[in-house]
Amino acid sequence: MGTRINPITGLKEMRVFPKTYGCDGGVDYGLLYTLRSGTAAFYDKSLESGTVFISGPRSGCSNSIIPSGGVLNVPYFYEGCTCSYPLPIGLSMVAMPETHEQWTSWGNDPVKPNSILRIGLNFGAPGDRKTRDGTLWLDYPSVGGPSPQIRVETSPTTPTFRYRHSLWMNKGQSQPWIGASTVEGLQELKLHDLNPGRYSVRLHLAETGDAKKGERIQTIQLQGKSVLSDFDIHSAANGSMTGLVCEFETEIDDGTLKLNFKATVGLSLISGIELIRKP
Repeated sequence: MGTRINPITGLKEMRVFPKTYGCDGGVDYGLLYTLRSGTAAFYDKSLESGTVFISGPRSGCSNSIIPSGGVLNVPYFYEGCTCSYPLPIGLSMVAMPETHEQWTSWGNDPVKPNSILRIGLNFGAPGDRKTRDGTLWLDYPSVGGPSPQIRVETSPTTPTFRYRHSLWMNKGQSQPWIGASTVEGLQELKLHDLNPGRYSVRLHLAETGDAKKGERIQTIQLQGKSVLSDFDIHSAANGSMTGLVCEFETEIDDGTLKLNFKATVGLSLISGIELIRKP
């Protein structure tokens, strides 16, 4: 399988990925590694994507997920198989822009103390997602399959997480699949095991609820300092379902990022947090 650079730690490691039930062992086609992992699945080595599950159809008992000429082919190879899968079909797939949804499972690698250099938390998302600019976005809480074992604390412990499909989003500063998912009612978040140093912190926000202008006002503190005061997402984005990105720099000395949220009107709301350590 070769090696890869872990996008969270920047360290070289063996390339591994989740594989569940399947008769085949997988086939390496160069940039794509295809396999049966319950359903048909693939791993994009050009992106180090993690396992992408094509939910519904199964592939053949011998590998039948074949990339050729820019098309990923999954022909109908069901003859004689007694496995019960909901979609006995063949299909072909072509690449879409990165604004479209494509959820993956990266794998449950342990994260060592003070090793995180770059990471994204996508609140309420249905899976992980690696972007070509280098950030591995993890669904939090983890619901879409195994994800790296990060240490996160929230108060309250069970805020309200919501996912909406990105096609509902308007064009904005944030990727639509980041902005479409949210956590509401969060008061405090701590992310541990960061490598001490100076970080760019990007807050991804979008009003995906029913709040209109003036109906959701919040103040956000980063490492104890207010970075957004009396902030109205709807007003700043000139409407709902439109992603915003607010970027700040901060020093993290003890390996822990701390965010605090105080809503004076309505409940706090945020879609995602992206951290990138400065050289």
